[in-house]
Amino acid sequence: MALLPTYTQQAIDTKERVTKWHKDITKRLNIDAEERRKRDGLDGALLYIPSLFKDEFKYKAITQNTVNLIASQSAVHEEIYHYDTSDLYAEDVQLIARDGKIYYLPENKVHRLQ
Repeated sequence: MALLPTYTQQAIDTKERVTKWHKDITKRLNIDAEERRKRDGLDGALLYIPSLFKDEFKYKAITQNTVNLIASQSAVHEEIYHYDTSDLYAEDVQLIARDGKIYYLPENKVHRLQ
């Protein structure tokens, strides 16, 4: 049995657990990105009136890189892995010895070389 599908599933499960952990810690520590971005003090007082008309004045700007980091860390990724599902031990192969090394060549590729 090939191990790659098993390891792929373990990697997917680990990513999901890390994402869940990230969200749980964010909730437990009361981390609210929107709340942390709200303007306060003199900055908030100066922009209070304009923020009544346009919501973007209520918040401090953050870089797009920070937005991307937050989004990528809190999203569950559905990545598609393309891998060879053939069982190499069940296939007929031709063994080739060259320069003290042994190579194997699957039978379906032998016909292409001839």
